[in-house]
Amino acid sequence: MHVRHHHWYSPNVSEEMNVMRYGNAGVPILYFPTAGGGFDEFDYYRLQDDIRPWAEEGRIQLFSIDGFGRQTWYNDRLHPCERVQGHLVYEKYVIREVAPFILHLTQKESIGCLGASFGGYYALNTACRYPDFFLWSLSLGGMFDIRRHLNGYHDMDVYFSNPVEYLPNLMDPYYRSRLGYTIKIVLVSGEADKFRQDTEEMHGILSRLGIPHHCEIWDHPCRHHEYWWKKQISSVLSRLYPFQRR
Repeated sequence: MHVRHHHWYSPNVSEEMNVMRYGNAGVPILYFPTAGGGFDEFDYYRLQDDIRPWAEEGRIQLFSIDGFGRQTWYNDRLHPCERVQGHLVYEKYVIREVAPFILHLTQKESIGCLGASFGGYYALNTACRYPDFFLWSLSLGGMFDIRRHLNGYHDMDVYFSNPVEYLPNLMDPYYRSRLGYTIKIVLVSGEADKFRQDTEEMHGILSRLGIPHHCEIWDHPCRHHEYWWKKQISSVLSRLYPFQRR
């Protein structure tokens, strides 16, 4: 499998940031790491073994990026307002730097994204907030309500970063038409996953909005662990493979 490391100084987050590319053809997929993870998490979990058949056939290529959870949501030294602002800065890095880089490098028009746990939040939330960039979103054991990390703090930036709040009130016809029709949303969790209720709640929100999506809860003992995420990625690719060649 083709593997290449890219990195540059980000003017948005004011740090050196890394991107690891796996594969060199097919639909590009952006991988968001878990809360404390970095670009090397994909390799640490050996997830390249689970995407290998699709990557080697030139059907997908994956871009694993650095996370920002340690600098934001999990930094207790920051006021909650600063955590949210740090999240928005990271979001700008993804949309203004990473996404254009991937689209230019691959000469594609859109991107898929996936992640587990807090990476699952980013995979869903980023696709919902920026539907012009993304065609597919897979969340594994996703944590979708960010208020649990803000000690009761709330403002409009929290609201518009929290999909369990802004999605139920989504009225804009353009965004509603994009979600579920242009973007394929896939939610996967496990019976013993500590964030199973988040997946079930998001499934309910999308269902009430009439947004097509796919949701499945794996039977016990499936829990919140990379052992299961590896199996889920392979299973979803094998059964659904909902990418469009664009």
